[in-house]
Amino acid sequence: MGLAPTGSYSPLKTAIGTQIRAPGLWSLPIPRPGFTPAWAPAIVTVMLRLTHAPNIAIATLWSDLLCEAGMPASVQRQYLSSVAGELPPSECLPEIWLRYAEHEERARALLHELQHLPQRHWRCQRCGEQIEGGFEQCWNCGALMPR
Repeated sequence: MGLAPTGSYSPLKTAIGTQIRAPGLWSLPIPRPGFTPAWAPAIVTVMLRLTHAPNIAIATLWSDLLCEAGMPASVQRQYLSSVAGELPPSECLPEIWLRYAEHEERARALLHELQHLPQRHWRCQRCGEQIEGGFEQCWNCGALMPR
């Protein structure tokens, strides 16, 4: 049984319960209480909120990296930053949601690795300055990082 576009306002009684219909929307049968149709497990997918990100750029980066690793993910609340103040700011942060809850352990491990990348440290051979982070040139004298 698939979803189909509908065009009337009246609910339709079906063999499994009531079907919600509204103009231009897709309809989904709502089963009667106590009745579980045979196709229900195939349609119901439990998504899992993995984490929230500090901004939309990082949320999109994390979501894309999870998808590339074979764990379908999506960003939710990406446009709520515009209402921060009307809503608590902590409720307006973008969230990363996994499509399949069984990917949670692998996804958390991957995000942990991304958030805790080792930083390079090197000492400039020309002036002796300690250089931190991903810089390949000394900020003090301009010498290049030794290979």
